[in-house]
Amino acid sequence: MRKLLMIILLSLSSNHLFAEEVLYCSSELSTGFIKENGDRVKASFEPERFSVKINDQFNTIVIDDENYVCSIPYPTTARKNFHICNEYSGFSFRYSTETKKFVFIRSSSFGYIYSNKDSDSITIGTCEKF
Repeated sequence: MRKLLMIILLSLSSNHLFAEEVLYCSSELSTGFIKENGDRVKASFEPERFSVKINDQFNTIVIDDENYVCSIPYPTTARKNFHICNEYSGFSFRYSTETKKFVFIRSSSFGYIYSNKDSDSITIGTCEKF
């Protein structure tokens, strides 16, 4: 009986380990605004690569150690594969599990709104599973 209980507990805990998924994302285009000589100007940003850790079947994600809460904006339509994930400071990661495309919006109060140094940007690209 003890062995059976241990096998059940191990199988449940190992399933939890496989519940996490990691995406490897690469940007294709990125544009936005930077502060230059006291003014905001249009800017292009270099392509980047980053990983997205998916938890609980897209209930939450982690990008650069920042937590995002996700939702499906159209759960009753055919677009159940579209996820919008928002971070508390204003960043938003939008992703389709069908097309593997993403839009990453980085805009917070540390940018234009309060005239700080941070950039505001929008980035598009694709992701693949590790």
